[in-house]
Amino acid sequence: MNCASQKTTNIKEIIYNATTRGRSENITLRGNSLQYKTYQKSLSFNLTKEQREKVNKEISRINLNTINNLKAPTDKRSYDGAMYTSILIISGTKEYTSTTFDDTNPPIELKALCQLLISFVQKN
Repeated sequence: MNCASQKTTNIKEIIYNATTRGRSENITLRGNSLQYKTYQKSLSFNLTKEQREKVNKEISRINLNTINNLKAPTDKRSYDGAMYTSILIISGTKEYTSTTFDDTNPPIELKALCQLLISFVQKN
């Protein structure tokens, strides 16, 4: 399946998870509901139709079958210089898990999606 033929309407859940010693961030998107959790706070809100369409657009640009093979551009997470991060995308009955990457520098193929999810949290 190439990224152009992926059906973004089948995306059930997107989980962005970043952790390091003493710090954790989790962004979970199910349908239009977004949850953000850290050790210190938790918030939930619904995305607008426009925001959800932006997510679908970014997902459609990603070849889900290859996200587990993407190369992380940096490796600061190996010495706690960045959070150890991954994205899990559930589409239909399949789960697609990315390779791990530094929270501040995801693989180029995932960068726009990561930035978009983070921007939703920063606006709320």
